[in-house]
Amino acid sequence: MQLDYTVTAEDVMTFNVYVNRTAALFLRKRKRSLLGCTLLAITLLLLAYLARSNPSLATVLALIAMVAFILGLTTYLMVESVVRRMTQKHIRDGMYTRVIGQHSLSLTPEAFGNVSAIGTGQILWKATERIDVTPAAIYLFMSDVYGFIIPRHNFQNDAHYQTFAQQMQDYHAAARTQAPNDSKA
Repeated sequence: MQLDYTVTAEDVMTFNVYVNRTAALFLRKRKRSLLGCTLLAITLLLLAYLARSNPSLATVLALIAMVAFILGLTTYLMVESVVRRMTQKHIRDGMYTRVIGQHSLSLTPEAFGNVSAIGTGQILWKATERIDVTPAAIYLFMSDVYGFIIPRHNFQNDAHYQTFAQQMQDYHAAARTQAPNDSKA
């Protein structure tokens, strides 16, 4: 099975946002940031309560607590727009020239091959960490944050997209369950 496809700048941004939402590393960082700001806000509110005999100090502490909480919440919620802006900057700086453009993907039971303007490569299915099928694309992850983008807009129709995704998942599952001594590599 083979597919010729094009990865656009928008596809790269969508992938980066998806990774930021799903990768354990980024989820932990976002949760820690929100938790840290929340704990700081609670501590400052507690200090403001204890300093209630000095209304001006209590007011300042309460205001700083609200700012800390709002900053943490805003940071947590605005990550997607920051990721999109950073990706746009990296695209302008040429960091995604190997990703954006024409590709050809071929599937065999042992591996998938990718051909692009920069070269040809083949990766065994068992070296693929996971395959995520989303409404926007199929993502073949080599690690938690690095992967191949196969955008949905390159498929003839939904049935073609689903068939291709299922074939990839079947090959991947078969390779991952294969006993090490059964390997041809």
